[in-house]
Amino acid sequence: MTIKSERLSNYVKVRQHHLRSAHLERHEGQIIEAYVPTGRALEVLHRIGRAMVSGDAGHAWSLTGPYGVGKSSFALFVHALLGADGDSSRISAEAALNATDPELLTLISAGRKEFGANSRGFIRAAVTAQRESISETITLEHMRTGIRECQKLS
Repeated sequence: MTIKSERLSNYVKVRQHHLRSAHLERHEGQIIEAYVPTGRALEVLHRIGRAMVSGDAGHAWSLTGPYGVGKSSFALFVHALLGADGDSSRISAEAALNATDPELLTLISAGRKEFGANSRGFIRAAVTAQRESISETITLEHMRTGIRECQKLS
Protein backbone atom coordinates (compact mmCIF):
# COMPACT_ATOMS: atom_id res chain seq x y z
CA MET A 1 0.00 0.00 0.00
CA THR A 2 1.42 3.34 -1.07
CA ILE A 3 0.37 6.53 0.68
CA LYS A 4 0.45 9.54 -1.58
CA SER A 5 1.50 12.74 0.14
CA GLU A 6 -0.40 15.83 -0.99
CA ARG A 7 -0.35 19.43 0.12
CA LEU A 8 -3.32 20.92 1.91
CA SER A 9 -2.90 24.04 -0.24
CA ASN A 10 -4.09 21.96 -3.21
CA TYR A 11 -7.52 21.87 -1.57
CA VAL A 12 -7.75 24.94 0.65
CA LYS A 13 -7.16 28.52 -0.44
CA VAL A 14 -6.80 31.36 2.08
CA ARG A 15 -7.61 34.86 0.88
CA GLN A 16 -4.52 37.03 0.85
CA HIS A 17 -6.25 39.55 3.11
CA HIS A 18 -6.27 37.03 5.95
CA LEU A 19 -2.54 36.38 5.72
CA ARG A 20 -1.42 39.77 7.08
CA SER A 21 -2.29 41.91 10.03
CA ALA A 22 -4.42 45.02 9.72
CA HIS A 23 -2.93 48.44 10.38
CA LEU A 24 -5.41 51.06 11.59
CA GLU A 25 -3.93 54.04 9.81
CA ARG A 26 -2.91 52.32 6.55
CA HIS A 27 -5.91 50.06 6.00
CA GLU A 28 -8.73 52.43 6.89
CA GLY A 29 -11.61 51.66 4.53
CA GLN A 30 -9.64 49.06 2.55
CA ILE A 31 -10.37 45.66 4.10
CA ILE A 32 -14.01 45.92 5.10
CA GLU A 33 -15.31 43.81 2.18
CA ALA A 34 -13.31 40.81 3.40
CA TYR A 35 -14.16 41.19 7.10
CA VAL A 36 -16.25 38.37 8.57
CA PRO A 37 -17.83 39.32 11.93
CA THR A 38 -17.08 36.53 14.40
CA GLY A 39 -19.24 35.57 17.35
CA ARG A 40 -16.99 37.57 19.69
CA ALA A 41 -17.10 40.60 17.38
CA LEU A 42 -20.90 40.45 17.28
CA GLU A 43 -21.01 40.21 21.07
CA VAL A 44 -18.85 43.34 21.41
CA LEU A 45 -20.93 45.16 18.78
CA HIS A 46 -24.07 44.33 20.78
CA ARG A 47 -22.45 45.92 23.84
CA ILE A 48 -21.52 49.00 21.85
CA GLY A 49 -25.00 49.25 20.30
CA ARG A 50 -26.73 48.93 23.67
CA ALA A 51 -24.41 51.56 25.16
CA MET A 52 -25.18 53.92 22.27
CA VAL A 53 -28.93 53.79 22.85
CA SER A 54 -28.72 53.81 26.65
CA GLY A 55 -28.15 57.13 28.38
CA ASP A 56 -26.59 55.58 31.47
CA ALA A 57 -23.98 53.32 29.81
CA GLY A 58 -20.34 54.14 29.20
CA HIS A 59 -19.26 55.44 25.83
CA ALA A 60 -15.58 54.46 25.87
CA TRP A 61 -14.19 51.03 25.13
CA SER A 62 -10.83 49.36 25.17
CA LEU A 63 -9.93 46.36 23.03
CA THR A 64 -7.24 44.10 24.41
CA GLY A 65 -6.00 40.68 23.40
CA PRO A 66 -3.05 38.78 22.04
CA TYR A 67 -1.42 39.53 18.70
CA GLY A 68 -3.35 38.25 15.70
CA VAL A 69 -6.83 37.82 17.16
CA GLY A 70 -8.39 40.57 15.01
CA LYS A 71 -8.46 43.67 17.22
CA SER A 72 -7.38 46.04 14.43
CA SER A 73 -9.67 44.42 11.85
CA PHE A 74 -12.58 44.73 14.28
CA ALA A 75 -11.68 48.36 15.01
CA LEU A 76 -11.64 49.13 11.28
CA PHE A 77 -15.04 47.44 10.94
CA VAL A 78 -16.53 49.56 13.76
CA HIS A 79 -14.84 52.63 12.25
CA ALA A 80 -16.63 51.90 8.97
CA LEU A 81 -20.01 51.25 10.65
CA LEU A 82 -19.86 54.68 12.29
CA GLY A 83 -19.05 56.53 9.06
CA ALA A 84 -21.23 58.87 7.03
CA ASP A 85 -24.16 57.83 4.84
CA GLY A 86 -22.98 56.89 1.37
CA ASP A 87 -19.42 56.12 2.52
CA SER A 88 -18.35 52.98 0.64
CA SER A 89 -16.79 51.48 3.78
CA ARG A 90 -20.00 51.99 5.74
CA ILE A 91 -22.05 50.43 2.95
CA SER A 92 -19.77 47.36 2.91
CA ALA A 93 -19.74 47.07 6.70
CA GLU A 94 -23.52 47.36 6.90
CA ALA A 95 -23.93 44.69 4.21
CA ALA A 96 -21.63 42.32 6.12
CA LEU A 97 -23.45 42.98 9.39
CA ASN A 98 -26.88 42.66 7.77
CA ALA A 99 -25.90 39.27 6.34
CA THR A 100 -24.79 38.09 9.78
CA ASP A 101 -27.12 39.82 12.26
CA PRO A 102 -29.78 42.18 10.82
CA GLU A 103 -31.14 43.02 14.29
CA LEU A 104 -27.70 44.19 15.38
CA LEU A 105 -27.50 46.47 12.34
CA THR A 106 -30.84 47.97 13.44
CA LEU A 107 -29.42 48.52 16.94
CA ILE A 108 -26.26 50.23 15.59
CA SER A 109 -28.44 52.43 13.33
CA ALA A 110 -30.59 53.39 16.33
CA GLY A 111 -27.40 54.28 18.21
CA ARG A 112 -26.23 56.56 15.39
CA LYS A 113 -29.64 58.26 15.42
CA GLU A 114 -29.46 58.65 19.22
CA PHE A 115 -26.26 60.68 18.77
CA GLY A 116 -27.61 62.60 15.75
CA ALA A 117 -24.95 60.95 13.58
CA ASN A 118 -27.03 58.78 11.29
CA SER A 119 -26.42 60.61 8.02
CA ARG A 120 -23.18 62.46 8.74
CA GLY A 121 -21.63 59.70 10.85
CA PHE A 122 -19.34 60.18 13.82
CA ILE A 123 -16.09 62.10 13.86
CA ARG A 124 -13.67 59.19 13.80
CA ALA A 125 -9.97 58.89 14.44
CA ALA A 126 -8.40 55.45 14.06
CA VAL A 127 -5.05 55.57 15.81
CA THR A 128 -2.51 53.13 17.16
CA ALA A 129 -1.10 54.06 20.54
CA GLN A 130 2.49 55.27 20.48
CA ARG A 131 4.96 56.28 23.13
CA GLU A 132 3.64 59.82 23.14
CA SER A 133 0.82 61.61 24.86
CA ILE A 134 -2.67 60.64 23.73
CA SER A 135 -3.40 64.27 22.82
CA GLU A 136 -0.43 64.26 20.43
CA THR A 137 -1.52 60.97 18.85
CA ILE A 138 -5.09 62.20 18.33
CA THR A 139 -3.97 65.61 17.04
CA LEU A 140 -1.72 63.96 14.44
CA GLU A 141 -4.54 61.66 13.33
CA HIS A 142 -6.98 64.57 13.00
CA MET A 143 -4.41 66.35 10.83
CA ARG A 144 -4.05 63.24 8.62
CA THR A 145 -7.85 62.88 8.44
CA GLY A 146 -8.21 66.55 7.44
CA ILE A 147 -5.62 66.15 4.70
CA ARG A 148 -7.41 63.05 3.34
CA GLU A 149 -10.75 64.87 3.35
CA CYS A 150 -9.23 67.86 1.50
CA GLN A 151 -7.72 65.52 -1.08
CA LYS A 152 -11.15 63.97 -1.71
CA LEU A 153 -12.59 67.44 -2.41
CA SER A 154 -9.93 68.39 -4.95
